[in-house]
Amino acid sequence: WSTVWVVLVSGLLISLLIFSLSSAQSHARLQAETMSSRLQSSQSALNRARAEFETMFSAMADVAVLFDKNGQVIRSNAALWNTFGLNPERFKGHPIEDLYAEARPERASRFRADYRRVDGSQFPGETHRSAVYSSTGEIIGYVEIIRDITETLAADAALQNALNMQRTFLAETSHELRTPLTGVLGYLRQALRASENSPAAKPPLEDAIRVGESMSRLVADLLQLSRGEMVQEHIPHFVDLSKLVEQVARDHKIRSRIEDPELETIGDPSRLNQMLANLIGNAIRVCGDPNMVWVRAYRASKSQVALEVVDCGPGIPDDLKARIFEKFYRGKEAGSAGLGLTISMQIAKAHGTAISVHDTPGGGATFRILLDALTDDDDV
Repeated sequence: WSTVWVVLVSGLLISLLIFSLSSAQSHARLQAETMSSRLQSSQSALNRARAEFETMFSAMADVAVLFDKNGQVIRSNAALWNTFGLNPERFKGHPIEDLYAEARPERASRFRADYRRVDGSQFPGETHRSAVYSSTGEIIGYVEIIRDITETLAADAALQNALNMQRTFLAETSHELRTPLTGVLGYLRQALRASENSPAAKPPLEDAIRVGESMSRLVADLLQLSRGEMVQEHIPHFVDLSKLVEQVARDHKIRSRIEDPELETIGDPSRLNQMLANLIGNAIRVCGDPNMVWVRAYRASKSQVALEVVDCGPGIPDDLKARIFEKFYRGKEAGSAGLGLTISMQIAKAHGTAISVHDTPGGGATFRILLDALTDDDDV
């Protein structure tokens, strides 16, 4: 019986051992299959990412060159052939300096330089350089993106030439207009002196002289702007804004709204008149109808008076409200040299303020100028 028990116990232990080994082997096999599946998925994702990178890298219109810390090229894209005439495969191992026609900037991350093609010709390029890091954060190389800017520089030169021609045209036109305007004003002043005994003829002549002087100032402003100068002439006086607004509204045959008859400030009346005339003329041109434009004057606060030129036209998009004051900027409407609003803004700045643009309720644009109000202390 002892032998039987020994055999039985030994058989049970051996069976348990075999079962444990089989179970462990089965579990290990299952884990191996899971790891293999994950590895295959990771490999597929890696291959897909690599294929996407290869596609993007090869399809770049700009030249992309990857090189190590010693400046030896590791790889480059197909644009290397189109721009430099170099085979990307054969260029591996060459120094990156071979692309440059001059000393290569070492530390700049964004720069312009002259490059040399395989045929010896040169071209200007703009380069963006970035470091390539390992998984541990160590720099293992660099990549340079090189763009041929020959056409960009040519376009910039053409634009600058056009601007120079425009300035020349403005200067010559201003000079040509100044002489006849001076003569016309001289004749008008002579006629005004001769009309002392004719009260009916005096007001039209005074209006004509005022308009002629305004045109003369505009010609002078055009000449200054053609030289790149600011409108500088500014002669301050006590200004009755109510009368000023009524006068400019009458000249342009538009409505005026004076909400306070005692609106006074210190400024240049002729310049303020010119500023309002430019804004009104621009509004009428946009709307196409003087009845859709009016000028308004009111007291904005105890220390400020406000002038507004309001129209019911198409309005101005928010992204263009600042650009319309740029020199030579023209909107969709023809008939403007793009200087009226620029001159108006300069006149406003000469008075210590600015022109703001707002949406008119119901549609349109409102140009608002806030001026310092004349107080009792100023009168003293």
